[in-house]
Amino acid sequence: MRVLSLKSAGLVSLSALAIAAAPAQALELQAGNTTLQIGGYIKLDAIYNVDQDLGDTAFFRGIDVGADNDGTDVTGKTRFHANETRLSVGTRTPTAHGPVRSYIETDFFGGGGNEVVSNSSGLRLRHAFLEWNGILAGQTWSNFMPMVFAPTLDFGGPAGYIFNRQAQVRYTFPGADAGRFSVSLENPESNVVTSLDNGTRSAGDSNDPFPDVTLRFAGNAGGWVYSLSGVVTQLEVDDGNNSDRTSGFGVNAAGSYSFGGTRLGGQVGYYDGANRYLWQNGTGFFNGYVDDSGDIETVSDFGLMLFLDQALSPRVNGGLVFGFVDTDSDAASEQAAGIADDKLYTAHANLRYRPVEQLMYGVELQWGQRELRDGSDANATRVQFAARLDF
Repeated sequence: MRVLSLKSAGLVSLSALAIAAAPAQALELQAGNTTLQIGGYIKLDAIYNVDQDLGDTAFFRGIDVGADNDGTDVTGKTRFHANETRLSVGTRTPTAHGPVRSYIETDFFGGGGNEVVSNSSGLRLRHAFLEWNGILAGQTWSNFMPMVFAPTLDFGGPAGYIFNRQAQVRYTFPGADAGRFSVSLENPESNVVTSLDNGTRSAGDSNDPFPDVTLRFAGNAGGWVYSLSGVVTQLEVDDGNNSDRTSGFGVNAAGSYSFGGTRLGGQVGYYDGANRYLWQNGTGFFNGYVDDSGDIETVSDFGLMLFLDQALSPRVNGGLVFGFVDTDSDAASEQAAGIADDKLYTAHANLRYRPVEQLMYGVELQWGQRELRDGSDANATRVQFAARLDF
């Protein structure tokens, strides 16, 4: 017999990943012994670019600097969109050998449409994975990525933190909440600059013979949530002109501490040849470049992100977030790969009001400064209003 029930409830724990990806409310259906949960949210973002148009999310690495910042940028631009609106479906089925779980999540940042008439936007896959007895298979957050999120209204968020979703096979070893190890094999992507044509970087054919390997230790104790993670990747190009292979790596430490109505947290990491994992990095998500001798040279980034989330009243929270990326490149890499970035600073300050649990209104001031190795710099400021309803 099939029993159908509807209720507002916390999500079934599909894993810490699904909890981080999903809203606090869900529509729960029962079909036999399988629990199906449908969740998501509707979100409007209303953005005002004071200086430069940085897109639907605040991509501060795109700030025009030097000759590009010639005063012709459109200023005072307004943009409304609902592309972050999200839908998710999760299942949990108990078996004699442990529960089987699944999770699928999409949003509408898939492109398409136009602003003249329809403002259509394509559906985009975010998460699609199954999980059983510690084995996870599918697409979700990289195991290298810590589940420590900064409180920003801006969908992109600050510089200096790990952000990556990709297909993988992961195993999480049994353990207590105080700490668990997980290891994964994940989709590789060499993404090495092989040529620079009129300032445009291009990547040659990459074989990607081996998966990226990640290891993470994560847990919580008292008000602490913490993780240590690492990734090793193989970079290889073979495009007829260049043929070489080398290794890249990244390490990251992250954590947060909650006490009373306060949450403090952040991330810090170093990435050499694994730069694509670092959000708003200085290499344009390239892991390295091919030098004049045909060898792959990696480029490194240092990333730091810090945040404060403070309850100001039972219904109002304030957030302060700082991000920083420092790129280690020299004149040779700058010329060979067009990597001119030196440092990036970002800051977000917001107020978020919840008249009821499911509904949020917020306003956020966003600022970023991009510096190049030649000493030139420029900054940009944005203001964003958001309205979000979880279901």
